[in-house]
Amino acid sequence: MRRLVWLLWTFSCCVIIGATVGASASVPLLPANPMPADHGTLNPIEQSKLTWGVIGPESIISAGTARYDVLLGKTGQMMLVAQNLLQPSFEPGELEPETEYQWQVIVHTGNEPPVVGPVWTFTCIQWIWVEIESQNLWLRCIKPGRYAAMASVIKVASNDCVGLTFGPGIGDLIAGGDAVPTWYTFGESLDQALAVRGWIRAADLPDQSFPDVFPKCETGTRIELWVMFETDQCNSLGPFSADLEITLTKC
Repeated sequence: MRRLVWLLWTFSCCVIIGATVGASASVPLLPANPMPADHGTLNPIEQSKLTWGVIGPESIISAGTARYDVLLGKTGQMMLVAQNLLQPSFEPGELEPETEYQWQVIVHTGNEPPVVGPVWTFTCIQWIWVEIESQNLWLRCIKPGRYAAMASVIKVASNDCVGLTFGPGIGDLIAGGDAVPTWYTFGESLDQALAVRGWIRAADLPDQSFPDVFPKCETGTRIELWVMFETDQCNSLGPFSADLEITLTKC
């Protein structure tokens, strides 16, 4: 009688253990924790990849057997863009600024049916990086008695073209308290600027806009800003000063 009880007890334990293992194996891995966050924004200069996590049994996650498919596209235009990824990340490449995108992850684990994650959305924003140099200014004689001085070097990188607008405060140079009639020009170099735009009077620049000065470029586009004056119109011994307000605008 004792032996019979012992056998029944052993058999019951085996059934319970087997049921527990079977339940764990059937739990799917679910895509979760997207970056950028759902309904969030993506700044391509700060984050170049879409990433996500998975929720499920730690034993399956740590085994590294999961594979991922990714669907991505503008809102309402998702398509399959990657298959069988080993890592939970995807680099989408160039995205349009100020545009909403949808994306979705499908998880494959062994022989289990694929798990389709939720549809997430994010908006790609316009990014812009600006560098202004005004330390090493130098003069160039363009004709007897007339000089051009480099006023600034501006470098802009952006995922969309950027234009230039001069503020209302721009005006003639000031030397020793007196205004000096002044002209400006700008471009990749002084020669290129003169060929394309020539000299523009400072009085004519306020509120003028010049679109497409900085085309879309990840590494940056550089322009030189030059100012022209005549030596007999200023005191060469005194310092020059000017208000130079520039606004970068979306094309």
